[in-house]
Amino acid sequence: AAASPWPLAQRLARAAGPYMAFQATTWGGDGCRPHDAVAAAALVWPDLFRFEPAAIQLRPEARGRLAREDGPPNAEVCVEVDAPEVTRRLLEAVFPATAAPVTPS
Repeated sequence: AAASPWPLAQRLARAAGPYMAFQATTWGGDGCRPHDAVAAAALVWPDLFRFEPAAIQLRPEARGRLAREDGPPNAEVCVEVDAPEVTRRLLEAVFPATAAPVTPS
């Protein structure tokens, strides 16, 4: 992306480094978790996700992470995602010249 002639692609590539570093420091591991983009993808391509009802509760002592609880469902949670296909489609949407074409769902 950094080598792309598109200013938006270059800007996103520059912005990704600090974001990924923050994610690694805060949550551990490498890479990043692009929650907003994936949430949007779930709306646009629901066939790539599987949700189920669950009882969840916010855990402030765990840096605001959510935890599944026993009890009646109060949310739907994603339990399965076709991550390679979501990644491919998001890349095509953001960097259309560098990815394979996306077919509509």
